[in-house]
Amino acid sequence: MGLHERGGEEENETKRNEIPEKERGERNMQQRSSSAAATAPAVAPAAAAGQRRRCEGTAMGSITLDLRPGFGIGPFTIGMSMGEAFSQVEHQPNIYDVVHVKYYDEEPLKLDTVISFPDHGFHLRFHPWSQRLRLIEVYDVKRLQMHYATSLIGGPSSLATFVAVYALFGPTFPGIYDKERGVYTLFYPGLSFAFPIPSQYTNCCNEVKVSAELPLEFPDGTTPVTCRVSIYDSSLDSKVGVGSLMDKASVPPLPAGCLYMEEVHAKLGEGLRFTIGGQLVPFGASPQARCVD
Repeated sequence: MGLHERGGEEENETKRNEIPEKERGERNMQQRSSSAAATAPAVAPAAAAGQRRRCEGTAMGSITLDLRPGFGIGPFTIGMSMGEAFSQVEHQPNIYDVVHVKYYDEEPLKLDTVISFPDHGFHLRFHPWSQRLRLIEVYDVKRLQMHYATSLIGGPSSLATFVAVYALFGPTFPGIYDKERGVYTLFYPGLSFAFPIPSQYTNCCNEVKVSAELPLEFPDGTTPVTCRVSIYDSSLDSKVGVGSLMDKASVPPLPAGCLYMEEVHAKLGEGLRFTIGGQLVPFGASPQARCVD
């Protein structure tokens, strides 16, 4: 069941009547997450193979994944199917040995299906009906170290501060300040960083949700540390971040000739015709006959 997590551990909302309708739906999913974990936990097959599986929450040390802005992180690529993601999990059970699958069981086609790796602080958001990866969110940057170019950022030893992000990715356009959440989001193509702003320094940003220039350091010499990293398709030049900005992430178009989500026409009295492959499956055909074809 999908969660809406922000900054570090999965955070608590303040007042229910202040939460937008869609976020309330995701919060309802969080309240039922215990039952979902019981019915559909996606745990890598190490335990099924008789291997000793580490208990959830016990330390295993941070991992390092390649950060690919606009494309993905580690083995997970924007646009991949949910089946491909699970295949990557199964191939690396020593790393992805604790996996949660979260979805909205009352209306599964309404909200994202989420594959979460709580020990590594990130999750994958899949479009509810195409089941393709549209957004990757690192919600606990201290748990995941990311490798970009020749540098490391995040993890327990490399704080992803505003200064560090600027030094690694270079200057960019002014970000967006969300006064309601107290979060400033900095955007790069296919990549964004969200920074919580202490209340005493909110005057450094302009009005709610408008472009603002944030200084590299606050007056006391400190610099904010990112609470969330978002990776998404950059082909549409969308700005994706926390809150409503999260909805702007979309799956990239399928390559020409791809049979995934192929359009199928039903012809009365005949059968099913596949538009790309051109096959006709007549009504009454056996599975064995189709496998031979």
